[in-house]
Amino acid sequence: MNDTTTIQPADWLPADQEILDHYSGTLRYSFYKLQLTKMISGLLSMEGNCRLLDVGTGDGRLGAIIQKYRSKTKVFGLETFIRESRDPNLELILFDGQHIPCADRSFEVSLLCDVLHHTDKQTELLSEIIRVTRQKIIIKDHLFQSLLERYQLLLLDFLGNLRFGVKVTAQYLNWNKWQRVFSSQGNLEIDCYPAAPLRKGLLEEIFPNDLEIFFVIHLN
Repeated sequence: MNDTTTIQPADWLPADQEILDHYSGTLRYSFYKLQLTKMISGLLSMEGNCRLLDVGTGDGRLGAIIQKYRSKTKVFGLETFIRESRDPNLELILFDGQHIPCADRSFEVSLLCDVLHHTDKQTELLSEIIRVTRQKIIIKDHLFQSLLERYQLLLLDFLGNLRFGVKVTAQYLNWNKWQRVFSSQGNLEIDCYPAAPLRKGLLEEIFPNDLEIFFVIHLN
């Protein structure tokens, strides 16, 4: 298990205000999006060619900022539907939520940001992601360890997704369930970064950062 403080933002990221300007018009809580972008950048390799699959890309802004500022990077968004408001610079791949219409090992990196708790086919989807990825899978999702934390996540999900019309399925995982999902894929090499510092102040008191977790799966 790793300390989230070891995740340092990539040098290729622009200044904080430029990052926030990129997300202009979509921000409800700017600190969260800023920290999320920085942490994901720090989990990517610093250089080299990168075809990245952004699974559940949403409006595409996160994938677009990676593509814009990290050199030699092409990002493909993967979604079950097309949002009216999305970044036009991101190439979008439509899929049925389970079967990815891409060849084996098509991408160096796959990114799943708050995706797996939206599907009841978690092991099947992860298997597909592994199939199409060559090097690394970055997962940002949730972790609960009590009934209270599960209800906190449910409220957080409703607040974050209702405005986009995204269905809340609440398929949150505790430690045991995460281990079962990963073990279903064989002997994976996984780095774990719990308690991601994505909120501060009053919001952190209401929705503790213990609810947020990153996993990095390293593939051969």
